[in-house]
Amino acid sequence: MNILEFEKQINEARNILIYGVNLKYHSSDCLEQKTENKTEETIWETLFEDMHESCKVILSDGGLQFFGDTSIEKEKYPKQSLMYLDGLQGYNLVWNNMINHHCLLATYDKLNSIIFQNIVLDSYKIARYINYFGVNFSYKKDFFRITAKNNDSFKFNEDKDCCHRGAADIDQASNDAYNLYPHSFNTLKKILNSYENYTDIGKQITPIESGNKITNVEISLSNLPLLQQLRGKGPDLKNIFKLYDGKRKITNGNLLKFIESIAYLKKCPINLPSWSYANSNHMTNADKLYYRYKLEQTFHFDYIYCLTQNIARLNNDFNLAFNDDFIEFATSSINLPNTFSRHLLIQMAFECCTDYHHFKSSFLYKQLSKPDAIMDYDRRTPKKTDPFETFGQWKTCYINFINYMATLVFPIYESYFFVSFYDHFFRPEKSVGENILYLYETLSDYLSRDDIFNSINGNFLVEESKKVCNRNLNKKDNSEVNSDLFIFADYINSKKTMDMLQGNSQNIFQSVVLNAYNHLPEQMPMLLSQEYLNNNFGHLNKSFINACITDLLDANN
Repeated sequence: MNILEFEKQINEARNILIYGVNLKYHSSDCLEQKTENKTEETIWETLFEDMHESCKVILSDGGLQFFGDTSIEKEKYPKQSLMYLDGLQGYNLVWNNMINHHCLLATYDKLNSIIFQNIVLDSYKIARYINYFGVNFSYKKDFFRITAKNNDSFKFNEDKDCCHRGAADIDQASNDAYNLYPHSFNTLKKILNSYENYTDIGKQITPIESGNKITNVEISLSNLPLLQQLRGKGPDLKNIFKLYDGKRKITNGNLLKFIESIAYLKKCPINLPSWSYANSNHMTNADKLYYRYKLEQTFHFDYIYCLTQNIARLNNDFNLAFNDDFIEFATSSINLPNTFSRHLLIQMAFECCTDYHHFKSSFLYKQLSKPDAIMDYDRRTPKKTDPFETFGQWKTCYINFINYMATLVFPIYESYFFVSFYDHFFRPEKSVGENILYLYETLSDYLSRDDIFNSINGNFLVEESKKVCNRNLNKKDNSEVNSDLFIFADYINSKKTMDMLQGNSQNIFQSVVLNAYNHLPEQMPMLLSQEYLNNNFGHLNKSFINACITDLLDANN
């Protein structure tokens, strides 16, 4: 992205948050007053607190209840259920942290794109200045540098007097650039191009021919964290993509290879070759996080596992034979952008499908019943499902919940955090480009701390969720929530996964795989813009939140 274009976008986003969404924006001056003489930890805490204080109105001040008020029949609740997340305690203990973590990673992703998208490296530069190391690791070690001159664009700088050394010596880099990289990257491109919905990823690799031979490739630096890890993993990708062939009947052998290949890709960022002079710590925590983030964001492996489990449980509870239409409907949740925590929201939504819920009291409909609402729930009921049919009402709440979170809530939170982060760390003596690089360095250092995202796995936020459930257990009952309550992907334990995917669950799994592959997530804006609001919400002359809800609900009729 052009630096001047970024400056326009962030100014527009700031104005929309203040004057369009009417949020109480905490300026950098306010933040400085709160954080004066405070530790770095306090500064981050203040950023998060101000974001939640300003944005909580779009989550009903933390009251939530996307699936209705259940307090009337609270005694009928199943004691161990994630439906408790759809309430104030769930918001305070889980949603806050979930949104914090998502905003950190989403901001890091945006910074990677802003800085590195227009920097294209050929085979030699990849081999010489990054090679088998993480991009952030290489940047921090001065294997290369990025400069931002004239506030125009970011430039890759490999000058000898600027960089201490490359990631590999000249002879080794030349060998890799000629004998290894062109072939392995071109093979990866061919595999990705064999599947229509992955051709956009394949297009990120540009082969260069000399005669009839691929002698070089060019890749944007922003795409390298994922592509460098996938390079050389052709057999594993082929094992995974076999399940995307809807005409091929799934077998236990194919399923096991699918599971084992995913486990390998998830747990194993590339190992250093024997010639490397570096120690085993060749990637920062930010590198490892970002690779797993892009892997899940691109292929949705954990999402597929968790959605399958939720549908299978709902199938048992309702004794319904779910067809492909329902699974296609359920897969709309793939649009949730909180990559590492969406499994909790999906499980919460599925476990709210009970007759203990009063779906008419959903937060979204209550919001529209206010005096300035454009229309209320009762006027909309005939256009929807039978009001006495639990499953039909739940489906309505489910799709409204997904749309509201993906189209409105997360874009607002992401933009607020990014703008606030930028404003607080902005240094007037630096150019805009230099400030963006400073943000990247600051955030990568924060993500690389041992106490931040120490272990990204299926247990993400589970402990916080258990606290919510335990607080809602009957006080006379001394039992605690069983960890088996939580659905999270466990491809590493292939036997457990194979046992789970037997019988009807196997059919559900293959259908979810195909729908996840065919369901292209909607592209969200880097930052809020007037164009985005106009394209998605047509009633912006009314109360902002009500107008957005109205448009989202109208889209489902």
